Amino acid sequence: MTARQGRLAVALLAGALLRPGAHAARAQLLPSAAGEVPRQSGGLAVEPELVATASYLHAMASPSTGDDRVGLGAGVKLTPLVASGDLRLNLLAVWIHRPSPRWGATCAGLPFLAHGESDAGSAYALGLELRCQPSLFHGSWSWGLDLGVQSAIATHISHSALARRTFSDRYPPGVEGIDGPRDGWYRFTAQRFRAGLSASRSAGSRWSGAVAAGTMFVEQHQGVYLALLPFYLELSIGHGG
Repeated sequence: MTARQGRLAVALLAGALLRPGAHAARAQLLPSAAGEVPRQSGGLAVEPELVATASYLHAMASPSTGDDRVGLGAGVKLTPLVASGDLRLNLLAVWIHRPSPRWGATCAGLPFLAHGESDAGSAYALGLELRCQPSLFHGSWSWGLDLGVQSAIATHISHSALARRTFSDRYPPGVEGIDGPRDGWYRFTAQRFRAGLSASRSAGSRWSGAVAAGTMFVEQHQGVYLALLPFYLELSIGHGG
């Protein structure tokens, strides 16, 4: 198996992990900086597959006297309409910075464990997603950017029989070679970047809603960045405070 074919086998499984059912992209919308930190939130996203998200966030003591708030929690992402076995579990750390009544930012780090399956096999990935939404505020509304990066840092891949048969006729008779792609751990199998716009609205002291739309870019092994179309769309509702 050449180095190029080995990278192809890894890319097939990495693509399965980074499609919306696994990570996708792929994090739930962040709690709005226009209101208090929601304790529970849920949402739907089209990336382009339909995925559902749910999270719980616990407000921590503010690190400063008033401009900053911090929350810690956990979340889950899955594909509700496709019984594919794809699933993502993540921890959630949120920092809300509001130095002015007119502008601020909500940023989050999401360490995750993801499972994905495809015709090429199955994979488990450990990774990290970073996401930030700098926003302008007017009353109960906010508008801003939706920026993020997602990386599958370490991925364990188990190749399917179909993937192995792809290499069965590679070597001529009498020539010894590698019996298909190798199972095991691979590092930095996939990178995804998010760029979009977001808007949110607080309804009272406990409810908030948010929407984000934009595109995602995938880094190829050759260093080429490809945009994923159609663009992503996320809706989220939060409750608590």
